Formats: sequence, structure tokens, C-alpha cells
Amino acid sequence: MVEYRFRIAAQNNIGVGDYSDPSNKIVVGSAVPKAPPSFTASRAFDETEFSNIQLTWDQPQAGSDGVILGYTIEESIDNGNTWYWYNEPSSLITEVGELITGSISRLDYYYRISAWNNNGQGAFSYLKSASNVIVETDPEEEKKEEDKRNDVLSNWDFGSVLFTGVCQL
Repeated sequence: MVEYRFRIAAQNNIGVGDYSDPSNKIVVGSAVPKAPPSFTASRAFDETEFSNIQLTWDQPQAGSDGVILGYTIEESIDNGNTWYWYNEPSSLITEVGELITGSISRLDYYYRISAWNNNGQGAFSYLKSASNVIVETDPEEEKKEEDKRNDVLSNWDFGSVLFTGVCQL
């Protein structure tokens, strides 16, 4: 195994600037975790404008050191063009699931998750969350909607008078 640390300095026509502090170590020849498999989401809606999303996944292969330290989740609401930390690497999730609360019901959310071990961050699993859907309606309302689908709108022309009516099948 080989470890690297990097320092960066700006250079222009006057010379070289001060070097940055050393980066975190990068270990070559060691394995970071694989992407978490079986990544799923279920979404619960209610009468409000918010919903909850339950994310679950299986523990991936840990890599050469065999220990998963935890997981980070990133979230997007623009089809994965921009990603935001749900939790940062300094606060890893240690369970194989997370309940995301307060999601806006009219939006589709996209998530990606990665596992971390002592060698760093592993590959991402991608998933589009459960899409926004209409809150389940009252069964009586559903029956009324079904009855309307069986209605036939008809026009009767009796010369000078036009009648419009609905016939139920």
C-alpha cells in the first residue's frame, strides 16, 4: 500500500505562492467499499404538503480493511444535476436505512448513497425516490369518480330545442 498527501500552490509570472496544508491521505492499493446494493425508497403521503421517504439498503462489501464506518446520503431535486449533503462525512449514518422527513410532496427527490471505511468513500448507489403522487382519496369519492366514467353525455335535437343530458350505463 502506498499513501500520498498533496499540497497546492499558485504560480504566476511573479513566482510561486505559499503551499496549502497537506491534504488527507490518499491510499493506493487499498479498497474503498463497493456501492450499497438493494437501495430502495418508499414514500408516505398525508393531507399536508410534506411527505416522508424511507430509504433502505444492504451493507456492501467493505473493502480491504473489512469495516464499514457508516454512510453518507446526497439528495437532488433537479434530476441529479446538483447534489446536496443530507448528512456530511463528519456525521456518518451507521444504520442500513434512514427516514427522510419533511419532503415537499409535489417534488421528486433523487438520492445517492455511499459507504465509508478507513480508506475513504466508496462508490455511489443511485435511486430516484418514490415519485410525488396524489394522496389517496376517500373510497366514496373513488366510487363517484367511477360512476362518472360510466356516464354518457348525450345531446337530443328536437328542432328548435336542444337538450343535453347524462345517461348512466
